Amino acid sequence: MAKILDDFIIIDDVISNTYQDELENYLHQYQQWWFQSDITFSDQHLKDLKEIGQPVEHRPGWGSMVYDPQKSYGSINHLVTPILYNAIDLINIKLDDIGLIRCFMSAPASKYSTKLIDKPHVDKPIPHYVCLYYVNDSDGDTIIFKKKADGELENILQKDIDPDKLDILTTVTPKKGRCVIFDGLHYHASTQPTKNIRTIVNFNFT
Repeated sequence: MAKILDDFIIIDDVISNTYQDELENYLHQYQQWWFQSDITFSDQHLKDLKEIGQPVEHRPGWGSMVYDPQKSYGSINHLVTPILYNAIDLINIKLDDIGLIRCFMSAPASKYSTKLIDKPHVDKPIPHYVCLYYVNDSDGDTIIFKKKADGELENILQKDIDPDKLDILTTVTPKKGRCVIFDGLHYHASTQPTKNIRTIVNFNFT
């Protein structure tokens, strides 16, 4: 059943239980992953932040590009794209274009870490939707903030994007088979898991 709220929609069991199990098994057992020094930002983005006086604590993890229209990948695009199709059919959103599909995996961090919330960000500085699909049950909530980016790239690299100073629109707990769809211009952040691996599929679309 879809839960429709302001600026975001949560759908539990967006795909069948068999499909959920197959996807979790494939991603955790067979998918190729690449180490990232930070689960949120590229090395270049981190360098840009440092140059404007805003160094970010690195949060390492693993990523896997599934689909990028600018590049060619031997991927699992055929396995994950139906998740998005199911979701948009349930909430009656018209799909014009898929921008990116990526998978991310975070290992458990110490529960004594000083900051478990990652850097608030937007995936791209133009209007779009984000659909996050949760591959497995874990902690490490997604936090969606009320603040929106204004569409200018230079304003995304701000010094004042401190999660403690932003009003929260909602938090979403990772639950196997759940997805959340929201306006991609909302700043959002993942939270480091402390109990289990946290694996998601991230769709950017219009």
